[in-house]
Amino acid sequence: MWIIWENIKIVNDTCGHNAGDELLIQLSRIISAQVRTSDSLARLGGDEFGLLLDGCDEERGRIIANSILSAVKNFHFFYNGKSNTVGISIGMTSVTSRSRKAKDVISEADSACYWAKESGRHRLCIFQDNKAELTARRDEVSWVERIKSALEEDRS
Repeated sequence: MWIIWENIKIVNDTCGHNAGDELLIQLSRIISAQVRTSDSLARLGGDEFGLLLDGCDEERGRIIANSILSAVKNFHFFYNGKSNTVGISIGMTSVTSRSRKAKDVISEADSACYWAKESGRHRLCIFQDNKAELTARRDEVSWVERIKSALEEDRS
């Protein structure tokens, strides 16, 4: 599962990075309260988190994702007298015996997450390989990464 928060940059810009750090801590606690002790939550960078649901089928994953969405939707971040709400987008994919490489699974979850984000706040999108729009989005993300890498390495 891939999770992206919205409004963290606004909190950082208006309240400072200490506020942004505190927001991330509080959001981590909210997610942790919704998952099992066997699950693994990690900050991947910036406003992105990854959540690995160990031994969890898609239906149970959907239930957990929806509980996270609900908890964050009801959350208000208070800092120095200011109140902020946070948006969340969740992309989910299944890891099965047919899964290829870890980077492919991450790419699927990332594509689903960005599709959820494009659909509006507090959304869950589940990657389906036969869903042409998600597959196209995954391919777009892959090309963006290739282009960035080529630019960084001064390749043409």
